[in-house]
This record gives sequence, C-alpha cells and structure tokens, in this order.
Amino acid sequence: MNPVPEFPEWITADLPGIGGSFKACPEDFLVEEIPAYEPSGTGEFLYLWIEKRDLAAGDLLRVVGQGLGIRQQDIGTAGLKDKVALTRQWVSVPGNAEEHLSKLDHPCVRILQTGRHNNKLKTGHLNGNRFQIRIRNTIPGAQQRMEALLERIQSRGIPNAYDRQRFGRGNETLKLGVELLLGTAPKSIKPWLRRLAVSALQSGLFNSYLLLRQKEGLLHKVIPGEVLAKCPAGGMFRAPVDAELLSPEQARMDNHEITGAGPIYGWKLFASEGPAKASEDALLAGAGLSRESFLREKRITEGSRRRNLIFPQLEIVGWEGQDVIIRFGLPSGSYATRILGELMHSDETPPESPCDSDSDDSAEFPET
Repeated sequence: MNPVPEFPEWITADLPGIGGSFKACPEDFLVEEIPAYEPSGTGEFLYLWIEKRDLAAGDLLRVVGQGLGIRQQDIGTAGLKDKVALTRQWVSVPGNAEEHLSKLDHPCVRILQTGRHNNKLKTGHLNGNRFQIRIRNTIPGAQQRMEALLERIQSRGIPNAYDRQRFGRGNETLKLGVELLLGTAPKSIKPWLRRLAVSALQSGLFNSYLLLRQKEGLLHKVIPGEVLAKCPAGGMFRAPVDAELLSPEQARMDNHEITGAGPIYGWKLFASEGPAKASEDALLAGAGLSRESFLREKRITEGSRRRNLIFPQLEIVGWEGQDVIIRFGLPSGSYATRILGELMHSDETPPESPCDSDSDDSAEFPET
C-alpha cells in the first residue's frame, strides 16, 4: 500500500468557496460533547463535566491525575478533544477522588458539574459533538456564496472521510500501520502506538474506498449486496444482491434515511455480498493486503463499518465583518475540518489539532 492517504473530492468542489482561516485562538473553536447518557446520580464512579482551554487531550489526563492523586489509567473519557479549542466533556474518576476535587487547580481546566454513575466512561460512550466555529477573514462576497454551499451540503451530505490529522505528521502513523500488517515493523512498538498506527491504516483504506465510489459516481447509489446503515443512527443490513430489487433502498438513500456503510477492514468484518464484496476485496488486494493480513494484529483489527455520508445541519450564527460564526453537530468519529473544507475549499489542518471529533470507530458500529 502506498502510505499516502487519499481523500474524496469536496462535494462543493464546483462552487466557489469562502476562503478564510480558523483556530486563531481557542475561543474560535467551541466543542461540546453530546453524551450517550447522563450520570444517574448514584454509583462508584464520579463524573466531572470539564471545560478545558488550549490543552491537549493527553495533558488533560495528566492534569486530572495529578490534581486528584489518581493513576491516568483510572480516568475514563468518551473521546479525545482538540487542543486549540474551548471544549466541554465528561470525564470519569474513582468515586473516592471526590474529596480531592479542591486540589484540581489548573488555569486551563474548570469543573462545571459533577455527578455519580455506576460505570467508568469508555471510548465511544457518546453520540457526537456540537461545534461552534468562527471562520475569520473570509473573502469579499462570502455571504452570497454561503447560501449555495449550505444548500449543497444539506441536500447531498458530505463524504465521511478521515482528515489529515488521523495519519500523523508526514503520514508517519499510517506508514507504521502498513509496516505492522506487512510484518516489517520493529517488535518493540508500544501497545498504544500499535493501536493508533493500525487504526490509521484502516482509516486510509476507508478513505480510498470513498474516493473510488465517488470517482465511479456511486457515492449516492446503492450497490447490490452492500452493507447499508440507517441515518443518522441505527443498525446495519445488507442490500439485495439482485439489482432489480434495489428500488426501495435507493428511495430511502435519496431521502437520507440510509447510507452505505463502508469497510473499516479487519479479519472479522461484517461482510457485504455480490458486486459490493468484489469491489471491497479488489481495493484491499490492490493495497497488497487481504483479510488474513489483519490477523497479524488480531486483538485490535476485528473490523467495523462506517457511514459513507453524513448530513450535518449547519446554522449561521452570524456575521461580524468578514468573519462568520457557524454551528453544527457531528456524530462521533466525524471531522469538523471536513465541513470547514467544504466551505473554505482549503486542505489545511492546524498541526496542533489531534482530532476534530472523536476517532473511535466502535462508536459507529460494533464489530460483528
């Protein structure tokens, strides 16, 4: 596999963008977690609704651990949040840490609310994230351009691709993932990096799959035998292999009720059938891999499915000169930078941003 990630074209590529920039300061990028559940009020774990400013996800764990006198592995989060941002999320800690809350004193961290619950938070325990983002210094005429851009995004959705920060600086994380599955990586890779690298490889393959469907004009078409998923949430099912029986599914796709669920390749992937399976297998073979390749990292490569398209509802909060403030929600695992790219027509991603929504694919569909 060529360790250079591919990306589908912007769904708005034929429309003029608004230009501009974002993340000039943390307050330009507000992120609030949409939890899968609220604290019940009782239980052995203490949930903290935390606001952090200009602080990396890993540093948040360090600050909470040191402040409360607990191990970082005893801290639970549903997902990572951006560094250059003002973010709010739930964090779980052992209940006996409550007596030390007054010691959690850091200029970039505030506890806004607490509650008790009966389980530790784990990655994927969220429904998504809400964003409010300021795009600064848009080009003249941007207000007029926004109307057509928003209409296109609402009507067609956008490809649910992974963005550049997923693959590491210089694509080093992706390159390591390729080496791990080919058996050429060093033996001493730490478990967390091993998981991150293999996930980057799976993400790169998914992006290639999206690009292929887009080039073939099939991003909004039901393929015989493919795996489909309900929108915006819900389970998976297979389309009929007989092309003459696809009309009901195509009508549901046209109405944004369902979308294709592309492969996060793994040895236990919920299989498609017929032409869809042949296409998925051919893409994997073209990368020099097979389902059996994932058995080298069996514990972390079962495989899952990810929606091909998302349909964000964008709202313009207001214009301030040439700055525009927009608001939207995204499901877990989807990237706000893909939305911004559709509007701005820019591929640039701030290097200090590790994620723009939570990157755990199990939040999409459990391994089957």
